[in-house]
Amino acid sequence: MQIQEGHAKRIDIVSDTHGHLSAELLEQIAGADLIVHAGDLTSEMDYEHLCCIAPVRAVLGNNDFDEYGSRVGRFAHPVIDGVRFLVA
Repeated sequence: MQIQEGHAKRIDIVSDTHGHLSAELLEQIAGADLIVHAGDLTSEMDYEHLCCIAPVRAVLGNNDFDEYGSRVGRFAHPVIDGVRFLVA
């Protein structure tokens, strides 16, 4: 995933939401350019909700299974302003 260059990027990193996106979390991530979810999302509906806020790069946690199809794997490799990241 490439993010448009030209301005400072805000990357929000969350994990272990376990099917619960609290109002406080949603308030905090509003305005993010990219959301990285580092596993244990455990809810396809929550994944879709996050995608409505910003692009999402998520990886599988030990409580996640095939509910996301090919959209979420064991590793994510976002590239932000030419900087490569690995999320596992």
